Amino acid sequence: MAASLQQQQQDQQRVFRESVCKLMDGWAALQLAVEQGFGGVHSQQKEIWFCEVIYQFFQDNAGLDPLEVEDFISELMNNEFETMVEDGSLQHIAKVLCQYFNLCAQGKTTEVVNELEKIPDRNKVREVVTMSAATANAENEQSDDSDESGASDDNRTTQIEGASTLTPHTAPSSAQSHTNDEEMEIDGSEMEHRQEEADGWSVVKTKKSNKKK
Repeated sequence: MAASLQQQQQDQQRVFRESVCKLMDGWAALQLAVEQGFGGVHSQQKEIWFCEVIYQFFQDNAGLDPLEVEDFISELMNNEFETMVEDGSLQHIAKVLCQYFNLCAQGKTTEVVNELEKIPDRNKVREVVTMSAATANAENEQSDDSDESGASDDNRTTQIEGASTLTPHTAPSSAQSHTNDEEMEIDGSEMEHRQEEADGWSVVKTKKSNKKK
């Protein structure tokens, strides 16, 4: 009995870990930041660490809601990639992470696995963000030629405009309810379905949380 329960918990941990990795692989904003080197020379390593930290955040804090997750990820993007996101994708990612966590905690790992299969792989996302970045860079160069009075490059945080966002299919509605007094032990590290055109990106103001980081 104990062995069976332990196996179930391990399955829950594995599937949620895969969901975090897959969602991050499929998040165009993060992949664009990595591809463009917004995190410096260690951007690739930071992406792996990024997934680990999000994973650990769920382990250390019970009953997280999407707003808390959104604020936490927003702060990570700002601090590690100097990128501020507000096209709706960050809110969606936070919501789906919470849904997947709750489904796994309820033992509904099959539902999560089925949803993950709908998310395109990282290579497809990278192709999309690379094309978007090339188009944006060309437009910016033309704009810079006509107006060279822009702000200084010092201490400037990147704001991505007009980037395509590949986001995962929304998890089943049964994940909406939070599980009370139920936490999963999570260990490990590693992480798009519909393509949406963002109307524009602007500053995300993070809020302090009492949750552990």
